[in-house]
Amino acid sequence: MRLLMLMVAASLGGCVTNTNPAAASGGGGGGAAPRRIVLIHRPAPVFIAASGKRTRLATMFSLNPDCSLNDYLTVRLLSLPAHGTASVEHGRYYPNYPASNAHSACNTQPADGTAVWYVSAPDYVGDDAVELEIIATNGRAERVSYHIEVK
Repeated sequence: MRLLMLMVAASLGGCVTNTNPAAASGGGGGGAAPRRIVLIHRPAPVFIAASGKRTRLATMFSLNPDCSLNDYLTVRLLSLPAHGTASVEHGRYYPNYPASNAHSACNTQPADGTAVWYVSAPDYVGDDAVELEIIATNGRAERVSYHIEVK
């Protein structure tokens, strides 16, 4: 059995709501029960970015217990920054699981994951923002907004 873990680089708290009304009401009808989607709303973390420099906003992983890739998470940019660009890229990054997490052994080497990057327009100084939707293969979805202070 594969274990799915989602780790976002920032420490965030939030609340859980069911976004599929049919699933919440038992599905109705005689067909197969609809897939349950769980959406977590998270407060906006604040990042400091140097003007014109590439800044990593988040790193996300879906790893098996042996630290191999389970699957890449689906990450969508819901709102683009007004004063720069954001990108979603697959690559090898160091996870940062807490010591209490069974995947903490994966922290010692780069693992396949997804990162969200931001770079401001040249010479821009001020506030910017990005909103993401992160969807895991188990139907869990999160919307995360990032507030960026460009200096």
